[in-house]
Amino acid sequence: MRLICCALLMAVAFVTVVSSSASALAPFRKAFDDKYVKDSGDDAFKEAFKKEGCNTCHVKGKSDKKLRNDYGMKLAELIPGNAKERLDQAADKKAETAKLLEELDKAFEKAADEENEDGVKFGDLLKEHKLPGKQPE
Repeated sequence: MRLICCALLMAVAFVTVVSSSASALAPFRKAFDDKYVKDSGDDAFKEAFKKEGCNTCHVKGKSDKKLRNDYGMKLAELIPGNAKERLDQAADKKAETAKLLEELDKAFEKAADEENEDGVKFGDLLKEHKLPGKQPE
């Protein structure tokens, strides 16, 4: 019985750690969807975002979410500190999430005026209903 209890506690702890780190920044994905995708009226854009998801900002095929594409790097430059670490260390996670989402919305606006390495503004790509992040080769 004691062994079963220990195994259950370890399983719960594992699931808690994995799920909290995997979904810690899910509000960022939702914020992008709400701002640019959901009301775009462009089914192909919606499908592209659904397919790419986190890779809108992160490097596709890499488990290290610190690796970002050009758009993700620009957003990261515009948001103070490390968002995940800020959330992990926050006493009031709800308040910190709200603060990060405000900063993200401002970063979206500033990043829209920035150009990618091809000289195209991220905002112009979004207006054309194209995902802004270019994956490294």
